[in-house]
Amino acid sequence: MKSFLRQIAEQYYTAYGKEISDFCFVFPNKRAGLFFKKELAAVMDSKTPIFAPSMLSINNLLLNYSDLKEAEHVTLLFQLYTVYKRVTKSDDTFDNFYAFGEMLLSDFNEVDTYLIDAHQIFTYISDLKEIDNQFSYFSAEQIEIIKRFWGHFLSDDEKPFKLYYLKMWQSLEEVYLQFKAALEERKIGYSGMIFRRLAERMKRGDDLPSGYKKMIFVGFNALNPIEKTVMSYFKKREAADFYFDYQSPLLKQNDDFVKQYIKTNQSAFPSQFTLEEEGRAEHHIEVVAVPSKIGQVKETYRILDKLFTEKNDEDAYLRTAVVLPDEQLLMPLLYSIPPQVDTVNVTMGFPLSQTPIAGFIQKVVDMQKAVRRSKQTETIYYKPVLALLRQPYVQMAAGEEVTNLKAKIEDKNLFQVPTELLHKGEFLTLLFSNCTTADGAIDYFSELAHSLENVIPPENKLDREFLFYYKKSVNLLRLNLEEMPMDLQVETVYKLLRQLVGSVRIPFEGEPLAGLQVMGMLETRLLDFDTVIIPSFNDDMLPRKQRNNSLIPYGIRKVFGLPTYEDSDAVFSYNFYRLLHRAKTVYLIYDSRNNKVKNSEISRFYYQLKYLYQVPMKERTVTFEIESRKKEPLSVPKQGEVREKLLQYLNPNSNKMLSASSINDYINCPLKFYFGRVLGLSEQDEMSEMMEANTFGSIFHEVMQDIYKPYKNEIITKVLLSEIIKNDYKIESCLMSAFAKHYFKRANEKIEMTGYSLLMARIIKKYVLKTLHFDKQRAPFTFLEGEQNILTQISLPNGQKVNVKVIIDRVDEKDGLVHIIDYKTGKVTKGLTFDDMAELFTASPQRPKEIMQTFLYSMIYTQQYKKEICPNVYTFKQLKDLPDISFSYQKEEILKYSTVAEEYERLLKSCLEKLFDKSVPFTQTEDVENCKYCPFIKICRR
Repeated sequence: MKSFLRQIAEQYYTAYGKEISDFCFVFPNKRAGLFFKKELAAVMDSKTPIFAPSMLSINNLLLNYSDLKEAEHVTLLFQLYTVYKRVTKSDDTFDNFYAFGEMLLSDFNEVDTYLIDAHQIFTYISDLKEIDNQFSYFSAEQIEIIKRFWGHFLSDDEKPFKLYYLKMWQSLEEVYLQFKAALEERKIGYSGMIFRRLAERMKRGDDLPSGYKKMIFVGFNALNPIEKTVMSYFKKREAADFYFDYQSPLLKQNDDFVKQYIKTNQSAFPSQFTLEEEGRAEHHIEVVAVPSKIGQVKETYRILDKLFTEKNDEDAYLRTAVVLPDEQLLMPLLYSIPPQVDTVNVTMGFPLSQTPIAGFIQKVVDMQKAVRRSKQTETIYYKPVLALLRQPYVQMAAGEEVTNLKAKIEDKNLFQVPTELLHKGEFLTLLFSNCTTADGAIDYFSELAHSLENVIPPENKLDREFLFYYKKSVNLLRLNLEEMPMDLQVETVYKLLRQLVGSVRIPFEGEPLAGLQVMGMLETRLLDFDTVIIPSFNDDMLPRKQRNNSLIPYGIRKVFGLPTYEDSDAVFSYNFYRLLHRAKTVYLIYDSRNNKVKNSEISRFYYQLKYLYQVPMKERTVTFEIESRKKEPLSVPKQGEVREKLLQYLNPNSNKMLSASSINDYINCPLKFYFGRVLGLSEQDEMSEMMEANTFGSIFHEVMQDIYKPYKNEIITKVLLSEIIKNDYKIESCLMSAFAKHYFKRANEKIEMTGYSLLMARIIKKYVLKTLHFDKQRAPFTFLEGEQNILTQISLPNGQKVNVKVIIDRVDEKDGLVHIIDYKTGKVTKGLTFDDMAELFTASPQRPKEIMQTFLYSMIYTQQYKKEICPNVYTFKQLKDLPDISFSYQKEEILKYSTVAEEYERLLKSCLEKLFDKSVPFTQTEDVENCKYCPFIKICRR
């Protein structure tokens, strides 16, 4: 089946031959002209070369007649803002105006494009009754925008929205007129304004010579009034011809909107030549359900890989199109092209806001917003600093300095990072420079972009292209602020830059007549392909739901002939069915997920094809099989290197020591002991302002130690404890010192306590005071030692001796008994009671490990000092309560360790013998509740 452009090329070349050089072919877009040129070259006699005819897009044709230059979008918004402030006497900032200005500019453009009488539409709503039924058109967001910008007209905030709306409309005509006057004075304009001026000249009958013998308008569809005026102008001069691609039988059976276009256009603008009427091609249409967004890209890869089994000629690629209704699939698709397809032409714009450059700049803005200044220092909150230091561009620019800075910030817990610390090398000094003025901010982003040019390698063409458009946005912002100076805040510059970047679309323009064609639906106009692949064939994408970006309600749009969502749907319908008409093979791939995360519906075009037009289609579903593997329990034998490392704990000359916590690890899960104590793996610490439980405990321990340290071997009386409690300066000093060491990791440095750290300090201080008040009740007692280190060996029945190290929080003496005290500021597993000594050595989340630990301290202290021991744990159920201290075994309080020593030590030594038994491997715990907070859970696949 011949393509539409081939048919026109044949007709005109056959009829006119060399004379075709004096003609101009006008297309909806530039791309169609390039493909027409290829088709024309194919039908020409190669022995009789001729000059090619002119080929223009409709926009270029109209701009050729204009004395105004089409302005950049941001320039128009700046000018509109200036006029808006002058007319309304408003003091709104530009960043507040931006969203409203976007809607206003869009409406002004449509008013001109559709040749609407501005006075009529802006004065149409003169009676409040007329607008009562219009407001379902507006979203809540739009209503808030209108209220925000026009509410200053009314003194009563309780007035209904329709009054805001009415007042707004009463001012719009003046804004519109003055805006256009200001643009004309600068010899610039927006497209609707520029083209309207030309259309009005044509209506007046002005002589506008084209310079061509004939103008041929090819492939238009939903004609707006300006396009109709232009076509009518040349038609009246008998120097025009018109061709519409309405050959698809499905288009002629389509809804009333599409059929109306066909009837109206063909009647108003008839064709000189009758193109060959073609029936419906024999299609192979395959509808593919894929339960994943990225899965659709993978399926596209599979189809392309099957189509192009080896390197093909260029025409084979050129006859294949991947059409993307969802632009977010573009980048994943480009990374999923089969290697044998070595040429790809992308013809759709990609949002600059979704590029790595935009992500980097947003992190820079986050960092700038996090700067804190005082008279002496300037600091930046650590999170945005670390986020920037992890950015690939920053690592490429200053790899070694970045590594050192990250280490320093994390090692010292610098929650507020001094900027002087970050000024290492040229790039980092620039990056972490602070913006204090609007002009300075623009200079900063401009210099940063220039530096990135030296960072991004030349072979990374895509990122360099992204950077080019980012620089263009910055320069455009600078230029407009120079032409229309405004008193902007630094924060406004950040917002403007984000909004500018959000509005830019990067055109991927390559050689359109080579390679696999990747495009959006709109770019397919007039082009025909043998094979068409359409991912995202879902109803929210095809037809694309149009975002309401207008202040003009639906009813008023209908009255004045402005386009509505029905027109948008009709355009999508035309483009879709026209594209299918000459395709031999079509793949329609859709996201079939239907769950709480995603509820997808296939495009309505599927139902039309299947039930209305009864087009045969093959349907299939792609499933991703996840191989289910039976999890075998992990087991590590105590052999070879593992055995050698384990035996270090039995070597008296080794520094490998078991501790209470490592023995608890072994009891809970032998494999956890292996990972942490044998292999030496540890959980990677992530810097966080939130205080970890172990840090909380360390600070409390340190404060208690510092308070009691001066009184070693002294009797602690009630009077002394009263004095200590009253000495707030001493307690605060101990707190500050402990925080500097354990939380801020800057021992002996003066630190500033604010916000979260200050709150945690107050909580810890309450724990300290509760403990001191409890000690006052117990007094008098003798304070013997705090944080006492004991290194020893435990002899096992099999003759082995195990290296053990314990740190006892506090040792007191009272009434002839030595009290071993262990502080527990966190949650105690089961309380301080147990009924069976075996509970202490049986893996369970509820195992009273605190008792096992304190008994171990008691056992070792007894071996060292031959004293009678009373084991105690200071634990807080609630902050308001005094500590619990005593143990209860089989409902009897344990006042002396000696009463339980024999049974405890027998079970402990049995546990340790098992640990060093080479025939007993390290295995996973059977109770998965023990795995909940384990740092090695990913390794053992629990």
